[in-house]
Amino acid sequence: MSAIVLIAFLFVWGVAKELVPLFKKGFIKDSVLYLAMLVIGAVLSICTIQLIDLPTPMVLLEVVYSPMLKWFAPE
Repeated sequence: MSAIVLIAFLFVWGVAKELVPLFKKGFIKDSVLYLAMLVIGAVLSICTIQLIDLPTPMVLLEVVYSPMLKWFAPE
């Protein structure tokens, strides 16, 4: 539980330290991208701490590259 609190604290610190100045300078696209990456990182970190089983991204690569593998594979 303390690790989740630490991640939440680091998330708030990252927003206050990095995101607020980006908004003030007018870098709206950069700040939205930074916020999206920060949220994704925090959610994935919490899922890892809670031992939530997430699907591997290799499944997507297998689907994309399996036709190419069948094409190049010897018969």
